[in-house]
This record gives sequence, structure tokens and C-alpha cells, in this order.
Amino acid sequence: MRILVVTDGAPHANSAVLAAGGLLSQFGGGFMTLLTVIKSKQDTSQGALILQQARDLLPADATVLNWCVRSGHEAEQIVKEAESGHYDLIVMGYQRAGRMLKRFLTPTAERVVVQAP
Repeated sequence: MRILVVTDGAPHANSAVLAAGGLLSQFGGGFMTLLTVIKSKQDTSQGALILQQARDLLPADATVLNWCVRSGHEAEQIVKEAESGHYDLIVMGYQRAGRMLKRFLTPTAERVVVQAP
């Protein structure tokens, strides 16, 4: 199984990382990519820190074969990685926006669900 795990370091994203680790264990292993999306290349060190913290949440035997820091629009970068990596599953935390915010913005998770292969 090939899983793309998206994290921004928030508590809901940490739950997604743990869930993905559990899925790999249940399926007897596989391939996991940890991905974070940063606003600009200047934030690369922050992105690396987020990925290290995510890796530290997983059991020592979890197979994380790739770490990826991308910069740009979150949904676009997640979909690009999903297309290029040929993943079986995308796991990402989701924090529902308030009603007022939802009227103006479509959450990243919803965009990824619609656009990802």
C-alpha cells in the first residue's frame, strides 16, 4: 500500500499521521510519504521541522521512505504529489472552518478530494 500523509503540524494533522501509521501496520507495511506544504521557499526549515515531528509520532518500525516539503498553494501541491506518486490513499487531517469562513473559502481537504486522482 502506498500512502501520502499530509501534515501541517496541527493536532488534527497529527491524528492523521497516527491513523496512517496504524493503517500501514494493519496492512502489513507499505510505503509512506510525509508531505507538508509551506507558503514560500524561505520556510523550508519550518517544513522540515514539521516533518520530523510527524515522523517522531510514528512507531520506530513505520516505513517512511520519503519526506517532501513543497511550497505554494496547499491543495495544488498535494494534488501534484498525489499524481506523481501514484498513491493508493491520501490521509490528511481536516478541521472544519466556521460557517462564515466556509462561505468564502473551500477548505483544502475538499479541494483535494475533488481534484486528486
